[in-house]
Amino acid sequence: MTSLQQIYEVGQYIDTNALGYSARVTRATHWVSGQDVAFKILRLELLQDARVWKQFAVESHLLERLRDLPAMVKMVDYGYVSDLDHEIPSGGEIISCNGQLKQFAEEMPSRMSGGWRPYIALELLPAENSLLNLARGADGDGRRPFRLPTEEVLSLAMQFCEFLLEAHARDVVYWDHKPEHVYWGGSGLRLIDLNVSRFLTPDLGERVNAAEKIKDLRYMLMGVLYIAFTGRDFRFQNQRPQPAPSSPGTFEHRFNGMSHLDFSGEVDLLPDLGDLINETLKPTSEITVEKFLDHLRQLAATMGWEVGYPVTEEARAARREIQQGLLALRQAQETLHQARQHFLSARALNPADPESERLYREASEFYQRRVLP
Repeated sequence: MTSLQQIYEVGQYIDTNALGYSARVTRATHWVSGQDVAFKILRLELLQDARVWKQFAVESHLLERLRDLPAMVKMVDYGYVSDLDHEIPSGGEIISCNGQLKQFAEEMPSRMSGGWRPYIALELLPAENSLLNLARGADGDGRRPFRLPTEEVLSLAMQFCEFLLEAHARDVVYWDHKPEHVYWGGSGLRLIDLNVSRFLTPDLGERVNAAEKIKDLRYMLMGVLYIAFTGRDFRFQNQRPQPAPSSPGTFEHRFNGMSHLDFSGEVDLLPDLGDLINETLKPTSEITVEKFLDHLRQLAATMGWEVGYPVTEEARAARREIQQGLLALRQAQETLHQARQHFLSARALNPADPESERLYREASEFYQRRVLP
């Protein structure tokens, strides 16, 4: 048998802002590939819960079904560990399936009865790119929330719709729409966590499956796009991580009864965009992902995007200026951040000099008033 330490060095928890009901997630080094990974391991207290084992099986199949979609987090490895003495495994044996789903599925019955725990190792995404962290604001507690620039939110929204269309074409609904599951580095959308995602099956019927796809869109509008546009959670008006659901139904309850989002405080938001989102959320709305994406593209064209609709030269030129301005602004913010660090180091090296303290304090105040997350 192979020891855990031969395949992984397992570190500390990294799931504080995205707790799952079935598993904990730690940082780990995967020695085979040489990369750091997010190591998702079954909770010890749920070792005998067949429902949770089934969730691991479903999630592994979902990851396999969506593995080639650019937005989906990449799977590195599946397997089982024997250490039941520590919540974070630190020893014992390991069965690494090296990403072979068939082996993982075949091993599951005997490992479940034999006292092992399943794990899934996933690509590790930068914590600073979590939409929840981006929205929390300069002070980190949401008192002055950040919103993403409209240029970036339009890109995020269109990429998310394209992801949903691809997932739905493969009979998968994502559903798990939380800002802590969305990663945005400025240009490319990335998604984690398939805890409440599920497969659509023919026995549900075309009407039910179509309704589930529309529900997936509406959950995305409430759980992701609203906080991206406003910096605020659609229900709680701040950026707190959401409790882990005990079942998909529990998660759905968060969205029940919501048919209107308040954009009144966003005076610089395109009015048509807020109207489009709220029209889609109406219980009687039949706006599908395809239709919503088409409307988004029409709005984007008015802001200079080349997305298949007529674009004026003025809008095209204005967008280029906005893109250059955002680039310059990010560079300026990074330079200011570096300046703060220099003043902080000077203060540590020579505490008797009050100038370093003054410069650090004033640079910090300036940095907290920055425009972009």
